[in-house]
Amino acid sequence: MDDARPPHHGRRSPGDLSFGLGLIALLCALLPVIGDVLALPTGLAAAILGYLGVSRHDRGLEHRVATSYLGAGLGAIALLIVVVSLIATHSAD
Repeated sequence: MDDARPPHHGRRSPGDLSFGLGLIALLCALLPVIGDVLALPTGLAAAILGYLGVSRHDRGLEHRVATSYLGAGLGAIALLIVVVSLIATHSAD
């Protein structure tokens, strides 16, 4: 028999949360000024939850892994946009 536990129904997996937060972070990263402040924590949370979702899939606790990869990728893209934006707007005095 398979020792892996099936995922709990009715509960959000880390991959699902990562995907949602990644979308929010990417949209916030495209907003001027206030978006950087909002995109930084949500992008970081999306990347971390995406990693957790992939590790749960590797251990056999989750069946779907695509949302984890997408969420982590969207979070990383949002963080990259924020970093590039901060570098571009600060002058080297």
